[in-house]
Amino acid sequence: MALADCGFKPQVKREGIPMNKENIFVENLRKKYTSLCSLMRPVPWKKGMKWKIQDIFVNIGVSRLDQRKDSSKEGSWTSLNSYAELFTDSELADAKRIVVEGGPGCGKTTLMYQFAYLWCKKLPPMDNIDIFVLLFLRQLKVQMSIFEAVKTFLLPKDLPLKESDIKSILNGKSSVVLALDGLDEYSGMDDQEFECSDVMVSLKGDMLTNVKEIISTRPSCLPNIADCFFERVRLQRFEQRHWKEYIERIYKEESTCGLTLNAIKGQEIFRTLCEIPLFFALLAMVIGANLAKHKTLHFQSVTEVFRYIIMCMKAHHANKKVENSGKTGSGTGIEVIEELAFTGLLRKTKCASWEKESLQFSPNYDVLVDSGILVEEESEVDFATSFLDADLSPVSVRFVHQLFQEWFGACHLSRLCEWELDFQIMLKNINLNELHYLLRFTCGLNPQSAKAILQYLLVVKSFDIFCLCFNEYQGERDLIRDEIEKRCKDLFAFQYLYPNFDATEMHRPMASLLTYASEQNIPVKEVDFGYLSAHDSKIMATSAGVLIEAPLTVEYINILRSRTEELLPWLNWLKECKSLKKLKFTTEEENLDSSLFWEAFGEKNVKVIMIIKAIPAGYLKNRSFGLKEGEWKEAHPYKCNECGDSDIFGTRYRCTSCVMWNLCQSCRQDGVHSEHKFTEFDGFEVREYLRY
Repeated sequence: MALADCGFKPQVKREGIPMNKENIFVENLRKKYTSLCSLMRPVPWKKGMKWKIQDIFVNIGVSRLDQRKDSSKEGSWTSLNSYAELFTDSELADAKRIVVEGGPGCGKTTLMYQFAYLWCKKLPPMDNIDIFVLLFLRQLKVQMSIFEAVKTFLLPKDLPLKESDIKSILNGKSSVVLALDGLDEYSGMDDQEFECSDVMVSLKGDMLTNVKEIISTRPSCLPNIADCFFERVRLQRFEQRHWKEYIERIYKEESTCGLTLNAIKGQEIFRTLCEIPLFFALLAMVIGANLAKHKTLHFQSVTEVFRYIIMCMKAHHANKKVENSGKTGSGTGIEVIEELAFTGLLRKTKCASWEKESLQFSPNYDVLVDSGILVEEESEVDFATSFLDADLSPVSVRFVHQLFQEWFGACHLSRLCEWELDFQIMLKNINLNELHYLLRFTCGLNPQSAKAILQYLLVVKSFDIFCLCFNEYQGERDLIRDEIEKRCKDLFAFQYLYPNFDATEMHRPMASLLTYASEQNIPVKEVDFGYLSAHDSKIMATSAGVLIEAPLTVEYINILRSRTEELLPWLNWLKECKSLKKLKFTTEEENLDSSLFWEAFGEKNVKVIMIIKAIPAGYLKNRSFGLKEGEWKEAHPYKCNECGDSDIFGTRYRCTSCVMWNLCQSCRQDGVHSEHKFTEFDGFEVREYLRY
């Protein structure tokens, strides 16, 4: 590109503004972003169809984590009206470091493009920002400075601005935003020099102190930057109202929009997946183009859905070949690409792009590029040698999204299960929370590998990913029964807010696993359901809307109940839990009818514990009551040191020799700790409680 093309005319005035270095820098950034934001391809395999970011962007909203120590909401997420509040919210407006977190495909990069577009057009909330710099961390090496990256990836190659000029410009302005997209794709994340990299130093606030920095990442990367202080924001779910808005922007025909939306809503797996914008965009395009065929298809797992998406993307290439030459054949043998994809996901060899020369002669390379699965883009030029070849245009290759890299990496990993030792070594080099799709795809592609993965997940106690992988397994489940039995000995936590997964994404496989345990009479130790609402007399719905039948083999259930009118359906559902030994529930009401519970559980010898939640929280202590002979009896605020039961009802026995040693009535009758004498407490002793 010639200097004149990029606006480098130092002595010329543009609209009355002298074109000094700062003006040149800003103008060329605007040109770069304008180009990028006009080349959006929500349909990867249709290269001729390009949208502008403003035509496809949907505001799905964000939430902010309250981290104020003096706040009653500390640790809770507050929903904000718009992504614009990253610049206007009272807690975020003055924040210098903000982390935008979200799972794969949730729209983090699209949000960064939207900020770039608004800055170029000088629209709120970016109208008062002097300079906006957007860098994609997958392009950066750990040794590369931020200023070098700006010069390399955002400015014309022949623009005579030095890195020192860029540094001076960024440090000299009072309103600068630096957006770093994709910390999880940064190759330097697991490098020993990461702590000294510009990315980490700037995030700590030790450089570019005047700059507002917004960095996007998967939640699994947060421990890597735990020493930094930053505000946390996360993207919300892509709900059905967003589906309609997005699809109407892509399809102009109302009938196609309606048919496509109905097809997506018609399958449960689609409804779950489409809470992730990337999956919705891909499925909307695939289904919209194959409406007649889609009516006969039914999917059970994410692996089946993604296989179908890959097949449709490749079919575009095959159809194009038919039109051009009358042939559809394309060989297999893409093992080289699959191995590179997998190796690039490992901790020590992390890589998101490769030189074209290393891949272009691989079978099916052209198929993957033409279908949009692989993307070719200009890579960094070595200025020391570029003069040797005037036509030199280095090209790097990457997957259109990391999920596609995980798919092809899974194809490679699924073959490694034949070599057990190598397979185990590879699993140890995988960041489980970051690459759970890699493991899920592997389990879906090869049932034999699923058993080894499930065994490994039990060893490392990654029980949430165990459930996700179980849901992908399509082999004979009796073959993994031992692994399922071991998993059922640990807690199923529906109430827990999983930092790396959407609630619906986690609740569905957990519910499926509990259903299988009921069918196979596998004991389940404990389930914390959180909030449950009545769907009908025999089915309840979790907080994420996932339907679940009564788990017949669960021994201990914990529930947060919110509404009195749902008491009877809730109790009828629990009556079906034939193995239930202990029930604990939390309520804000003090006058619940004990006879209803006694009728349901009295003869079954189920220990029922009611916890009355303190209002306001933190002002009073929660109070526990146990069901004894048809009445609520308040519990002692002590834990039994023998059985570990935190709710002692009836008589409490305190050892007169040991400090803070208490036994429940059952353990005392069994003769536990008989070498010492005990003091008996029959009621709730406030004075005794306050002594300690």
